Amino acid sequence: MDVNDECCHWNRVSNYWAFLGPPLKPGPEDIEVMLSAAARHRASVDGHAYRVVLWGVTPEIAAMAWPGGTELLAIDHAEKMIESVWPGDKPGFRRAVCGKWSETARISGGSCDLIIGDGSLGCVRYPTEFCELTRAAKESLRKGGLLILRLHAGPEIKEEPAAVVEDLLNLQIDNFHIFKFRFAMALQESPEEGVELHEIWKKWTTLDIDERELAAKTGWDLRVIRTIELYRDREDRYAFPSLNQHLGIFRDHFSLLDIHVPDYEMGSRRPIVILSRGS
Repeated sequence: MDVNDECCHWNRVSNYWAFLGPPLKPGPEDIEVMLSAAARHRASVDGHAYRVVLWGVTPEIAAMAWPGGTELLAIDHAEKMIESVWPGDKPGFRRAVCGKWSETARISGGSCDLIIGDGSLGCVRYPTEFCELTRAAKESLRKGGLLILRLHAGPEIKEEPAAVVEDLLNLQIDNFHIFKFRFAMALQESPEEGVELHEIWKKWTTLDIDERELAAKTGWDLRVIRTIELYRDREDRYAFPSLNQHLGIFRDHFSLLDIHVPDYEMGSRRPIVILSRGS
């Protein structure tokens, strides 16, 4: 993809961002769980600023009511993503930089209290880059530091794409974002292979579904349905290991403190894990 195509993609991201919603983006329940865990942990950390690293620039997390003394550093590999959705730097509180999550320790200076991310592991290769990032998190955190991640967890038993489409047409799916994720997970043959974003878009176009008719039938905003255009021409891949496969990798570097499964539809596939770095 050339520079002009890349710029067009991030322009589309900026235009569509307001129409993205849960479970693609964190909702109020997710934010409450993350903030509560961070506040409890902050109360146990004395004598220094509360240093937080955000993997990505998720504005809903950046704008949380962070506890006093928080210094938030967001890291994203795409400068255009920062320009598109970051809510803005605030001196003494939060800032965003372009960089790789695997270099968190170097970029942040190490000794972080908390690393947090929304779907961060869903866009890296399983299991190699999963392992690389969990090691990077451990190297970046103080002893007792937290890693809080909302996962893209695939089902233990794979769905067939046709079954997901049938639920869509029978109005058995609450919103289009849920459909997109279920459809993507159904298209994945294995988490090691993942699924290319352009392939998701291409399969959608072969369904020959009239988007205007779908909007009228479901009551969904047509602009929300058209957010699937963000996948067109994208070579990035999503990976959807099961929750147990995620936990198997975390176990090598972290202790599991809690798993929160949201109450909303497909919440079991967007669990929040709270992990602690040991010695």
